[in-house]
Amino acid sequence: KKKKKMQDAAACCSSWFVASLSESEANAVLEDTDPGTFVIRKPSPRNYCLSWRPKGRRPVQHVPLRVSKLGIGLQGVELLYPNLSSLQRVLTQPGSEETKFLGIVLTQGPPSFQQQEQQQE
Repeated sequence: KKKKKMQDAAACCSSWFVASLSESEANAVLEDTDPGTFVIRKPSPRNYCLSWRPKGRRPVQHVPLRVSKLGIGLQGVELLYPNLSSLQRVLTQPGSEETKFLGIVLTQGPPSFQQQEQQQE
């Protein structure tokens, strides 16, 4: 059987996916951004994590992503998606189970990574 790829091509070239970013690095990147700014990171070979800037003065939040043969999703939410880009689309849609769980609709990747993305194009 062919192994399912969670990192699709769209994710690998986006401002919101950063493969090797630690929690402390994610905190530093996101702490002065607008609420809803987020990254999906891969802190280790088998794990993914969503890090985002919440509303108000709360610190950057982190939630592990659940990965299985069926797909990828937020730990604590039942739904799974075929790849990271599909999950990202849901995280930016008002009213989704994921945005209700997080308490915020996510908006974009950090500006520093958006600039890198534009330079690559």
